[in-house]
Amino acid sequence: TMGTPQGDGLSPILFAIYLESALREVRKDCNAERPSSDNGLPLEALYADDSDFLSLYPSFLKFLEALIQLTIGRFQLKANATKWERTALAPGENTGWRKTKKLGSLLGDEEDIERRKTLATASFKSLRLLWERRKLTSVSTRMRAYNALVLPVLLYNCGTWGAVSYTHLTLPTKRIV
Repeated sequence: TMGTPQGDGLSPILFAIYLESALREVRKDCNAERPSSDNGLPLEALYADDSDFLSLYPSFLKFLEALIQLTIGRFQLKANATKWERTALAPGENTGWRKTKKLGSLLGDEEDIERRKTLATASFKSLRLLWERRKLTSVSTRMRAYNALVLPVLLYNCGTWGAVSYTHLTLPTKRIV
């Protein structure tokens, strides 16, 4: 009965503005409690309506979880804590973080490259009829399909990969045309 209906073109913009207002309150309220050794570390990483809060201290993150629920509740917003992801980035044997997906990419470079290769292979195989019917489709058409439907899947977000030597990464040299 109030505001814009969900699905309206203005709705996501207004939601993002409203959420940002609530998150500003969270930032203001948590500054006094933030451990001093977190200095230099950003409090959060944001993308649209996804917020990742960062700290070296799990106890501070637990405090933040409670604070977020209280603060955004004052704005009549709800955060489903059962859907929250918690990822510990730690050196050593704890490598589970490497398989955490953020914005469509895995945090571990090697894991993300392997996943990209698998997805690109599946995309390539889904165009099997196009590759098999050489007489019906020109090389130019097949190359356009490859460049539009396979290569972007393989190279998605590759700018985030570290500059490491991947000796096991070999790309096929066989002609596909």
